[in-house]
Amino acid sequence: SIGTGGAHTIFPTASLPTIAVRVTIDGTTQPGYSGTPLITLSGAFAPLTAHGLVVSAGQSTIRGLVIHRFARSGIYLQTNGSNVIEG
Repeated sequence: SIGTGGAHTIFPTASLPTIAVRVTIDGTTQPGYSGTPLITLSGAFAPLTAHGLVVSAGQSTIRGLVIHRFARSGIYLQTNGSNVIEG
């Protein structure tokens, strides 16, 4: 849950750390979610070398996010497998 619920945009100003352990990032749990993503990850202020999310862990799930405006990939699956990207 980010804030009190509803729509929120995250504007990283540096590259985010690599996701190196299995994780679930689930934007559908944001209060107010009803089928349309409420959490946005925007690369508008990120370095030109930045990906949105870099996943090196296998068996991770990323769902229910809007990811845009990164100069490189919004989601970069680096190694390992069985990752799920949905919604």
